Amino acid sequence: MSLEEKHDILKGEGLCPDTKDKRNKIFEHFTSFIKNSLKVAGPFTIKQALEDNIVTRAKVYQFYNDCILSYRVEKTVRADSGAMEKRDELPRFKTIETVKSHIKMACIKEIKLNLTDQVEFPDEAGFWKDYLTHLKENRKMKIDHYKTLLPDVLDAAYELFANATAAYHARGQENYREYLKKIPAEWKDKYHYLLQWGAMWFATLLEVNRGREGIHDLLQTDFQTIDKGGGGCHEN
Repeated sequence: MSLEEKHDILKGEGLCPDTKDKRNKIFEHFTSFIKNSLKVAGPFTIKQALEDNIVTRAKVYQFYNDCILSYRVEKTVRADSGAMEKRDELPRFKTIETVKSHIKMACIKEIKLNLTDQVEFPDEAGFWKDYLTHLKENRKMKIDHYKTLLPDVLDAAYELFANATAAYHARGQENYREYLKKIPAEWKDKYHYLLQWGAMWFATLLEVNRGREGIHDLLQTDFQTIDKGGGGCHEN
């Protein structure tokens, strides 16, 4: 067992046992969905399928979209005859948002693939927006009685951080200016601030679940400083 694996066990990945169990079950469902779609017999893991070139990263992303679209929940309703019966219905927003989050985080951990990375998967924002519109049309968008960030705001923030990160990695390359054009004019010469705020954003949003869970388990050793040096952040 590696030091990293021991550390994960000790800190429980910042998740309570019930949440961790739910994440594992949802990831197992996603894995089975891909396996059944590929019509593969025998043992199957997404990681091995990627290594064996049975699927590509782009194909896994497409399966993720298909899985979200096909997701249903079982609901008990009273039929016209008066008898109670079970029906499959579209999930409510909170349910599918949780499913999406668990699939995303499990894929990052298990196969090092971020399915919501809008640099690698530029269609993600449009897909999620269209799906939420579909939920709204079917009255599945639950209204919460507390302030929360709208999906469009989250999408805009993800896109802004993704563009800043892409520009940073493109420093010194011919396509650097193309990436820089995607950043608002007022931030072109100081997008390193966006990288810093993005790091704080993701640490709070993803590592510290529900605003509190896991905050005491974050250690300085959980993060590392990477400075490749070279390049600049100004557009000439």
